[in-house]
Amino acid sequence: MRSVRGRWSGCESRGFRRLATGSAGFTLVELLVVIAVIAILMLLTVPQIGKALEKARRTSCAANMKALLTSTLAAAIDNNRAYPRLHVSASPYWFRYLTNNPLISTETITRKHCYCPSNRRDWDFDIFWNWGGAGKESVWGYTYLAKDMPSAFSGWTPVQTHLKSPVFPTKTTDDPSIKVLWVDVIREWSGYGWYGPDTRRGVNHLPGKNPAGGNEGFVDGSVRWVPWADMKPQLKSGAFTVFW
Repeated sequence: MRSVRGRWSGCESRGFRRLATGSAGFTLVELLVVIAVIAILMLLTVPQIGKALEKARRTSCAANMKALLTSTLAAAIDNNRAYPRLHVSASPYWFRYLTNNPLISTETITRKHCYCPSNRRDWDFDIFWNWGGAGKESVWGYTYLAKDMPSAFSGWTPVQTHLKSPVFPTKTTDDPSIKVLWVDVIREWSGYGWYGPDTRRGVNHLPGKNPAGGNEGFVDGSVRWVPWADMKPQLKSGAFTVFW
């Protein structure tokens, strides 16, 4: 009995030694295979994640534009049907600051509505929001196309030549040639392209070489995504060209 137990103990010991000396982890080849599989999965999923995130940002951008459009139309009702004065200069994306801006002082617009989530890094920062720190001007990430004061768009020439009068909307009762009231900033700087000399990009939705398109808010209250292929140069001033 003791000999059998002894033989069994010997076998048991040898088995434990085999388990102890056997490989309990990955071999180098197995590890490389796992890494390769993970890399392939990342290559397949990362672009899809990026597309999903950009789609979400476009939706958020459209919501911003809808808020701007709704507030603008509401302010026009209180202003004898004239679109509110928001511009502070001839430039279509330079605005009156805070309490001087009726969309912010009397409506529900906040800073987050004024910048596209796809381009917050290059436009949504304090220098643009309070230009020069003087509390008078603000550069937004959207273009306002109402001719809200006599000097609006002075120095900016319409590129398209088939436009009838009035070119820009002034009142809600107008039938303007340009029926877009708000649009994503899509600005080209001659000699620099879509980026300025400070490397800040002048396009909200720029996934590659050219813009993807932009959200546009119309005088009828609708908001639509317009692809880049359907856009044209519309306004030009010196080195700047604005598209929608």
